[in-house]
Amino acid sequence: METIFCNVTKEIKVPNPDDRNIIWEIDNDENLDYKITLLGIEITANSDAISTPDRILKYYYEGLEEEEHEINIVISKQETIESGLQLPTAVNQSNVESSNILQKKMKVFEDEEIFISGSKNYLNFNWSFSNRKNDAYVKVKNEGVFICNLPVGFYTLQCQSDTETHEIEIRSLRRKKNEQPITKNFEPIKTPVQKSQSSKKENMTGKKLVNEIPKVKVKPDEEDNSQKDWPKTTEAVALEISSNGRVYNTFPVKKTESLLIGKKSRSQKIVDIDLSEYTQNTQSISRNHLKIWQNDDYLMMKNIGSHRVKYQGQEMLSQQIAVLKKGGVIEIADLIITIVEV
Repeated sequence: METIFCNVTKEIKVPNPDDRNIIWEIDNDENLDYKITLLGIEITANSDAISTPDRILKYYYEGLEEEEHEINIVISKQETIESGLQLPTAVNQSNVESSNILQKKMKVFEDEEIFISGSKNYLNFNWSFSNRKNDAYVKVKNEGVFICNLPVGFYTLQCQSDTETHEIEIRSLRRKKNEQPITKNFEPIKTPVQKSQSSKKENMTGKKLVNEIPKVKVKPDEEDNSQKDWPKTTEAVALEISSNGRVYNTFPVKKTESLLIGKKSRSQKIVDIDLSEYTQNTQSISRNHLKIWQNDDYLMMKNIGSHRVKYQGQEMLSQQIAVLKKGGVIEIADLIITIVEV
């Protein structure tokens, strides 16, 4: 059970973020604003949402639509909770209290920005790493505290006031090989190979099997240079939707936010860009087709849909990630999405 206070953003994290893509659906989105993030979904209810406080948030894993899961959410006024009045019977008091607890341990990836759970209650505290040279990787915003593009390693982040001190143990990871973005030519990122070992094996017929690369242990302190050829995008950009030379709309890409591109339906309403508004060829568009996000240096795209998508004329496989660039062209159905500078 989750409780959402009116006019306060509630983040609901995905159960297994490293497993596969998760698709979200809400049975009644009246008076709700929501946004898909790299961690899960953020929901904000306005004061009118209290008229229908009970909602159902559904999610399922991409490709496993038959295994649908439900999360019951209750929308409440915060003063009702604080006044000591009786909660709706479906609300678990421990869940309400846990939202104020500061996160103690975190795992992050080096190429993303992550919200620290509970940090909104500690905005007036002093935030710093035990090694002060890393302070540039922590950002304090109105909505909370974030870790941004923290290099691979182990860190201790301190949250201090005159009377309190809290510590958060953080481990920053490099994404797995199959999660790494692909280059502009869609070549897989190279992995060091020991020359003394054979990269081919023979089967029972004596024929050589290709594409079998021996496993090589990489030292923890060994630098990963796979990003050196990625095109950087530091200027403000937008996604321009067009077809047959006609421009329909332009959507700005904001840093630290992701854009979910697909099509809305009765059961699937949570998309940031609804392509079904611009084409009748909707059967070639997945309900959740693409995810695009911008970090400090790179504009990234992940194919999460079951239908075709091309970037720079080359087809992307499902779950494949690409590093985009200004002027790059994405093709979905009969639509063109161009990355343009704002």
